[in-house]
Amino acid sequence: MNEEAQQQVMAADEPRRLLSRHSDLLYSYGVALAVEKSEMVVPGGNRAFPIWQKLAGASPQKPARFISALLSRDEGKLLAYYHAIPHLPAPHQRFFTKNASRLAAFYNVFPYEAEKEALGRHAYVRSSTYFNDLAREVPLDEEQNIVFPGSANVWMVAKGRSKSIDNVNRLLRRVAKVARPDVEDEILLKMLETRYSVEGHEFSQVENFLAVVRLEQHRTEPMDEQMALLLSQNYAKFKSFYPYFASLPLLTSKEITRFLQAAEALEMLDKMELNTVLGEFDALIHLLVLLRGNGAISDAASTKLFASICGGFAGARRQEDYVSRSLETIRNLLSVLNPTIPGGADRQLMHALSGNSPRLKFSIASKTYDIDRGAWRRLPQSRAIGDYCNGTSAKQ
Repeated sequence: MNEEAQQQVMAADEPRRLLSRHSDLLYSYGVALAVEKSEMVVPGGNRAFPIWQKLAGASPQKPARFISALLSRDEGKLLAYYHAIPHLPAPHQRFFTKNASRLAAFYNVFPYEAEKEALGRHAYVRSSTYFNDLAREVPLDEEQNIVFPGSANVWMVAKGRSKSIDNVNRLLRRVAKVARPDVEDEILLKMLETRYSVEGHEFSQVENFLAVVRLEQHRTEPMDEQMALLLSQNYAKFKSFYPYFASLPLLTSKEITRFLQAAEALEMLDKMELNTVLGEFDALIHLLVLLRGNGAISDAASTKLFASICGGFAGARRQEDYVSRSLETIRNLLSVLNPTIPGGADRQLMHALSGNSPRLKFSIASKTYDIDRGAWRRLPQSRAIGDYCNGTSAKQ
């Protein structure tokens, strides 16, 4: 709050009433208030003056009246909402202040009840991050239109979670029949209102959407409708694997389907067997991601190997099948590593995991240092392998 804004706050109401009724509000949200040359500095800029005037019932060009409206409307909810908007990136501020109906619609769903209750105890609490995360991360193009992963229609039918791939495919058939709404707001408002539970844990549809949005940012090509829907409907159950998906930017709906088929097959195992097999499955994908991240495997090869891992585990039925698939995967991984590294498979894998770091040469206090970072990173791996081999020999 700048000095001119402070003066306008004092003019907005009697000082005693400001202290008794609005001190907590001003302490929590007053930082958003700014006045320059006797006009409010509002989110969205001067072009948004009439939009904020319609919502507040007072003009930003009359700061004292506008601030009074922010303080009094819905027990401070309007000031809390006003405080949330300028914290967004500039394009997102322009999105929310594009027209009066949009600004009002999101004000209506803005979460404030828990914050209002906390203010009554002279405390501050952020009741929900879903609204703020969605407002900050919703993907926009240069004209501030929403760029929906897959398509807008996907997010008209996406809801909660699906228990099987067949359920997702039934939703996908509905996508083509859904007419895109005249405004994008309807989709986002629906997300904010949609909650669902999985194994006793509550999720918001906003979490599903933003998880897919974040994956899209790592990709070289936009995902199709099927992939977006598969990822949304399975987020709650498999979210721990989504960082792997982000590390493999060429994945398509075909590979995601194979992953889900493998997951469905693993769920049929008893708990004792599942613990072992799931450890192998996760370790192989993790190893693949590490090798791809170090540049030892190309994006195309890593995508092919991911599909092979998932396909192998989806088709396995006995314990020996899982062992066979794991060994086959290791052989396939080794086959695409640099064959010019001497010392056999162990050395090739160690070199691939440590990366191809260039030598670093620098001087400190007239002393020159020459460091091979790759060799330095391989040293603890060599020790670990040596300790393991020595321990195995001792047992034998």
